[in-house]
Amino acid sequence: MNPYDLTAGPFLAIYALAFAACLGFGLWWRQREPPSVFPPPPARTQGLDPVGWAYLAGGAVRAADTAAVGLLQSGQLKLDKKRNMLLPVPLADPPPASLAAYARRLKDPVSVADLSARLASAFEAVAADLVVRGLAFDPPTRLRRGWASAAPLLVLTVLGAIRILLGMARERPVGFIVGFTLLTLIAAVSLALKPPLARRAGREAVARHKDASSRLVRAPEADELMLAMALVGGGALFGTPYAAFAKMRQAVGGDGGGCGGGGGCGGGCGGCGS
Repeated sequence: MNPYDLTAGPFLAIYALAFAACLGFGLWWRQREPPSVFPPPPARTQGLDPVGWAYLAGGAVRAADTAAVGLLQSGQLKLDKKRNMLLPVPLADPPPASLAAYARRLKDPVSVADLSARLASAFEAVAADLVVRGLAFDPPTRLRRGWASAAPLLVLTVLGAIRILLGMARERPVGFIVGFTLLTLIAAVSLALKPPLARRAGREAVARHKDASSRLVRAPEADELMLAMALVGGGALFGTPYAAFAKMRQAVGGDGGGCGGGGGCGGGCGGCGS
């Protein structure tokens, strides 16, 4: 039987099941790490600084936050709470060597919202170091893995588009399937454009470091604040002099989780081009 001849209810039910299966496959594929002809180097974390841990654990946004906290602590930056700005401090002492590259890019005032973009070029070296350490995927591999995880959803998007065109040709309402197809496309693009950075070895290293640093994560001392920020994010700053910075960053840079599928197909019978 041709699935495109199904009535709206059965077709939507099949499409919803296919969406769940394709999304599940994509998420599973992102975590899978099959044997490679050219295996990565043995994982090494010795000497990895807090910004490196932050990039491995939370990507460029967390790395930017961690670098900013370090520069606030060292007196290179100050926070303008009224304008949500980070301002360079004139005549400040030279920054620690590990933060010098970030300090150079923050010589001019920057809004809290634009912090990650301002520091993006500095993180290219951080990402490359994580690859050399065997903790992260290189950019071409990330690109391939992203599109491979999205491929089933892209195929399903095409099938949904065909159903829409057939429904329009038959002068049937297609509202529900249009919504489902757009949801599928959004999920596919999200998987394709946001592939995971960390290898399994990198994820395991972060988990071990969190376990070994449980006291630090709960109640960091001043000299531990950057590492706590790197491992758990802005929550580490609450109760510290930098809590206002954490709140500002949450307000402008929070990650919105995006692919939760609502059950919007229940009982609709005229919205799928049948």
